[in-house]
Amino acid sequence: MDKDKLFKTVEKYLKQFGVENPDEIVEQLASEWDCSKSFDENKERIRRILWEKYRIPAVLL
Repeated sequence: MDKDKLFKTVEKYLKQFGVENPDEIVEQLASEWDCSKSFDENKERIRRILWEKYRIPAVLL
């Protein structure tokens, strides 16, 4: 999985869970991407944000 596919999957999850403005949320998450960290570290961070902010279990990411 690459970064683009990850964010498309996140957007799909947001829509499935009925979150308003999924495009804006994906843009916000993308802006928080830390290039100094590995893909896996960033992916884990996104999982944590999705759970803590939106209660979306993103275990399939």
